[in-house]
Amino acid sequence: MAKLNTYVSVDGTWYGPGDDVPAKVASQITNPNVWADGEQPKASGGEVKEPPRGGPGSGAEAWRAFLEEQQVQVPDDASQKDMQALWDNRK
Repeated sequence: MAKLNTYVSVDGTWYGPGDDVPAKVASQITNPNVWADGEQPKASGGEVKEPPRGGPGSGAEAWRAFLEEQQVQVPDDASQKDMQALWDNRK
């Protein structure tokens, strides 16, 4: 995991020089001056691939599993469209 040389807040959570910064959080920190090596770390697994929005594999079950894997809280009664909106508005 990436290391910082100063303190940074991402979505209300603070990360500092002694903390391991998860890749998902690191991708949101774009100032190269805050990284210990002076450069934003590269994503190791590439971009997160969301389920299709229509057609095969696009159902509510697929979206719920995807969002839970991404650690996005999903209400029990959320529809497929609700879950897509949660993903689109997560930042």
